[in-house]
Amino acid sequence: MKNTMKAIGVGITALFLGVAGIGINTAYGNVVFPVEKGITYLESRGYTNVEGGTRDYFNMCGKDDLARSYTASHPETHQRVTRTVCHTPIIGAHAPAMGMAY
Repeated sequence: MKNTMKAIGVGITALFLGVAGIGINTAYGNVVFPVEKGITYLESRGYTNVEGGTRDYFNMCGKDDLARSYTASHPETHQRVTRTVCHTPIIGAHAPAMGMAY
């Protein structure tokens, strides 16, 4: 019984820390890399009608990069495409290191 209560306590603590970590990471991401920075980056490369900006956790950005996904009209074909914009404090907004070039 004592081990069961200890396991439940550890589980609840881990759950709390996980939720708190997600909240802190989201707040940090919104301050350091707001949606507007990615929109500005894509528009500077000729994309138009840029929308979205949801945080992207599974991407081709570097290990400590923040990333956001956008949909936009391609500068040459004018077709709607999805693009990921990465951000690091030193480099700023940039295309993923691997994957589609912008």
